[in-house]
Amino acid sequence: MTPKYVFSRKKIEDSYHAISRKMDGVKIFYSLKANAEKGVLQILNDIGANFEIGSIGEFSILKEIDVSSDRIICGLPIKPINWLQYMYSHGCSYYVFDNISELKKIITYAPTSKKILRISINDLIYDSIEFGMDYYEAVFLLSQDVEMRDYVDGLSFHISNNINISNFNYVMDRIETLLPLFSLKRILLNIGGGYRLEAADAFFENLQERISKLKQIYNIDIIAEPGNTIVNSAGSIYTTVIGVKKKDFYTDVYIDAGKPSGIKTDNKRIPRCIRISGKSRCSEKHRYRFVDITCMHKPHFSEDLEYMIEEGDVLEFTDMGAYTVCLQSKFHLWQSPQIEISN
Repeated sequence: MTPKYVFSRKKIEDSYHAISRKMDGVKIFYSLKANAEKGVLQILNDIGANFEIGSIGEFSILKEIDVSSDRIICGLPIKPINWLQYMYSHGCSYYVFDNISELKKIITYAPTSKKILRISINDLIYDSIEFGMDYYEAVFLLSQDVEMRDYVDGLSFHISNNINISNFNYVMDRIETLLPLFSLKRILLNIGGGYRLEAADAFFENLQERISKLKQIYNIDIIAEPGNTIVNSAGSIYTTVIGVKKKDFYTDVYIDAGKPSGIKTDNKRIPRCIRISGKSRCSEKHRYRFVDITCMHKPHFSEDLEYMIEEGDVLEFTDMGAYTVCLQSKFHLWQSPQIEISN
């Protein structure tokens, strides 16, 4: 029965170990926002992974599978007080802030926790998420705000789609100007997520060189929060063709998976491969548009394929493991997709 997601245990494990090797010297925390399916999390828990969360719900599901609180960090800069109180009372002791009022909240409700200042990089990398304290405000906090500066235990940033050496170096240059403002205590540096296994070797060589120099100069621990790169290639979605409508220059293929099933497609995220499950029908190359059967009639993506697709076919879309299941909705009250774990 479709729609159905299938996640490969081996690919999840292999990807986690691969990114850990490429970022040697950096403690890896899997970011749940990429995929918080309990089966996926259990695989990572079984191999001793650490986790990054952004909500009380994510924290709770980790506790359900017996993840110890010392392996969980909370990376969301803005948190309701009740979340903070609950997670702190259950042992979570790492929180991020990007403004003074949030820092004061953490001091009040999670007093002995590690308090990590997120730095804005949006002026350096235009498409980055806009969380973060302005650079000059951060300089003031760390150098002149005698009441608050000693509460700060470290820094964090996040570069989206982080595979560009120049972008990474721009941000690290900014971070390196702030590190001398800390006292002699041990510093935590969170270099965020967005890392990709497919990045050029030169990217990871540059990363290793930068963090190695920091460790020579400062008393520092470095962590990172990859999510997509660990789970995306491990997940496929299977969908049934409900109808086929031929046009002059392409064919619309209507499928029973789509936005309500969580499929997220844009210029950066389309299936790496499309297969007809159990069949092979060769033909000349033909352009297909893949459309779900909601009333919106918005194509997910187009692809040129060298085989015929017919009504009733079951298609596999690969590399759909990240930011898909977590985006399910009740639009048209579609049936939630099944979730399976394969070896």
